[in-house]
Amino acid sequence: MGVSVANIVVGSFRQTYCPPHILGRVVATAMMINHSTIPLGSLLGGVLGDAVGYRPTMWIMAGVVAPCWLILATSPMRRERDLPQTLPRDVPWAVTSPREGPPRKGGRGKGGA
Repeated sequence: MGVSVANIVVGSFRQTYCPPHILGRVVATAMMINHSTIPLGSLLGGVLGDAVGYRPTMWIMAGVVAPCWLILATSPMRRERDLPQTLPRDVPWAVTSPREGPPRKGGRGKGGA
């Protein structure tokens, strides 16, 4: 259940915070990074399973995964309660209105012929 809720929060944040013209690239990059770890984990699990056996491998991996929450609990992130609401002002692609898009190069823009 926690993974499902986290996916909803991350997806909503990404859609709110990323400009529309790069949202597809941001989502594709995040998915590629997340999904590329699956074969690596499978390979590690297979090698470890062959080396020490399947039951010890399950206990080892449970011991590795269980304390992962400590990374967030001991970081400054634990004090954060809200996601950022606005884009940083110093990024060149920040737009002032959701209806505005990135500046166009060539083609027909506002007031163009």
